[in-house]
Amino acid sequence: MYIGQFPNEKLTIIMRFVAFIAGSFAAVLLLATVIDPDLFVGFEVTSHRTVLFYVGVFGSILAVARGMIPEENRVFDPELLIMDVIQHTHYMPDSWKDELHSKKVRQISHTRGVTLTPPPLHES
Repeated sequence: MYIGQFPNEKLTIIMRFVAFIAGSFAAVLLLATVIDPDLFVGFEVTSHRTVLFYVGVFGSILAVARGMIPEENRVFDPELLIMDVIQHTHYMPDSWKDELHSKKVRQISHTRGVTLTPPPLHES
C-alpha cells in the first residue's frame, strides 16, 4: 500500500497507450461484427483464429492495462501508511522524523523492505 502511493508516471503513460490501442482494435472488431454478425465466428483474421478470439485477446489486454493505471482522484497521504508499516515492523530511525512523506524515506523503506525480507514472506 505504501509504495503503491508513488505511481510510476512512465508506466502509466505506456499503459494508457496500450489500453488505447487494444481498445481500438477490440472496438473495430466489435463494430464489424455488429454490421455483419457472421464475421464473429466465421471470419478468420489469421489462420484458425476468428474474430471472437481476437476480441477476447484485446479485451484481456485492455482490462490488464486499465488495471495498471492509477486513479486520478486518489488521495496522496504517505505518512498515514508509513505509520502503519512502522507499527508492524517497529522500525523508525531518528532520521525519518518529520520526513515520512519524503522520497528519501520511500526509497530507503522500499530498498530495505525488498532486501531484508525473508524469501518465504515474498511469496505470501
